[in-house]
Amino acid sequence: MKKHLFLLIAALFSSNIFSQEFKLTNVGYDAAITVDRFSNEIYISPWTQSLVGKYEFISNSAHSTDFEGLPVFMHNSYKSINMEITDTSNAYYIRDFESGSKRKLFEIIFGKTLLKAFNYNMPYHTISQNDKYLFNYSVFVIDDSLWLRSHFQIFGEGYPYSWSSDSSVVYLSQDNAIAEYNIFTKTIDTLVSHSEGDIILNLDYNIKEDLLAYTIENKFYVFDNKSKTSIFELETSTMGWVEIYDLKWNEDETKIAFLGYDYTNPLSVIYIYETDSNKVFVAQNSGYGLKTSLQWLNNDTLLYIADNDLYGYDISGITDVDDNLSSLPNKFILEQNYPNPFNPSTVIKYSIPRNTEFYSVPQTTLKVYDLLGKEVATLVNEEQKAGNYEVNFDAKNLSSGIYFYRLQSGSFSQTKKLLLLK
Repeated sequence: MKKHLFLLIAALFSSNIFSQEFKLTNVGYDAAITVDRFSNEIYISPWTQSLVGKYEFISNSAHSTDFEGLPVFMHNSYKSINMEITDTSNAYYIRDFESGSKRKLFEIIFGKTLLKAFNYNMPYHTISQNDKYLFNYSVFVIDDSLWLRSHFQIFGEGYPYSWSSDSSVVYLSQDNAIAEYNIFTKTIDTLVSHSEGDIILNLDYNIKEDLLAYTIENKFYVFDNKSKTSIFELETSTMGWVEIYDLKWNEDETKIAFLGYDYTNPLSVIYIYETDSNKVFVAQNSGYGLKTSLQWLNNDTLLYIADNDLYGYDISGITDVDDNLSSLPNKFILEQNYPNPFNPSTVIKYSIPRNTEFYSVPQTTLKVYDLLGKEVATLVNEEQKAGNYEVNFDAKNLSSGIYFYRLQSGSFSQTKKLLLLK
C-alpha cells in the first residue's frame, strides 16, 4: 500500500496539477526544512518550537513528531540519523522507517559540547552517497554497531561544504578557496581560488557529472572538476541582485536551483541551471518576498519558505534567462503614437524595464486627456511586468483636436501629445 501511495504522490507532482507556486502550510518564524524523499514528506523545524513538525501530502496536514532536530536521511535505505537531547546527555539514533525500529548509536553524558558538531537545528549535516559517513564540520563513521568521531576538523561552523565522492568533501577554506579533502588519505587539493575581495558564499557538488557550482556575491559559477575549467558564469548584478545563496542540485543532478537576494527590498528570485543546455532559467511567478531554505522535493518541484509559509514550485514554468533578458528593455520608453495625426484610431507603444520584473510589479496606467486636463479615456490600469507593450486607442467618439496621453508606472511618468483629425 505504501508503494502505491508513493507512486500517486510522484504522479501528482510530475504533472501540471500545480501551477508554478503553490502554498502548502504555515511553518512559523525562521524555520528550516528537510525532505524525506522516500515518502515525499517534509520535516519542519520552527525556531520557536522544541519538536520537529512533519507535513504530509496525502492528508494535506502538518503535525508534530518526536524528533528534537531535523533528521538526515540516508540515500539507499529508508533510515535517518538524528540527535536527542536530555538534561544529562546527547544521544545519536538511527531510525529504520521500514521496520519502525530505533537504535542508539552513541551517547555523550553531559554532552552539550557536541551541539556544534551536529547542529541539530539546521540541516547542515549530510551523509555520503554510500551511507557510510556523515559530515558536519568533521567526519563521522556509520555502520551497524559503531558511531565514531574522526580526529580532525577542517573548518569552522557556517562554512559551506558538500560530498564530492564517497571519500571526499569539498569545502570553503579560510583563504577564500574551494578545496577537496580526502577523508582517508587526509590530502587537500585546491579546486578554485579567488581574491580576498571576491567572497565565496556557497557551493554544492554534482557527483554524477563532477561539477562544482558556487557563488561569489552576485555571480554564479559552474566548474568542471574533470577538465579543471569553468564552464559557466552568470552575473546577476544587471538583474538587481546583491547576493546568491541556497545552491541545491536536484536528485538526478541535472539541475541546480539557487536564490538571488536583495536584502534592501527584501526580495529573492529562483534561478535554475540546467546541465544539458548549459543555461540558467528564471522561475516566473514565484511570488514576492524573501525566500529561504530552498530544497528539492523531487526532480521537478522545489520547496522554500517565504513569509513564514512553506511553498512548492513547479519548475515547468521556467524561462530561459538569456532569452528573457535579451527581449526586455533596460529603461522606460513611451513612444510617439502612430499614425499621428490619426483618424479614428492610433497605436501607442511603451516599455517597462527589466529591473521591475525582478523587484516588483508596478501599477501601470495609460490615460488620455483633453486640452483642459479632463480625462477622456483610460487605456491601461493594471499591474504590468517588464516588457514591451502596445495599446490601440479608438477616438471615434471624440472631436477633432489636440489630446495628451500619459504613462505612469511606479515612480515613472511621461506625457506626449497626439492629434485627432476627422
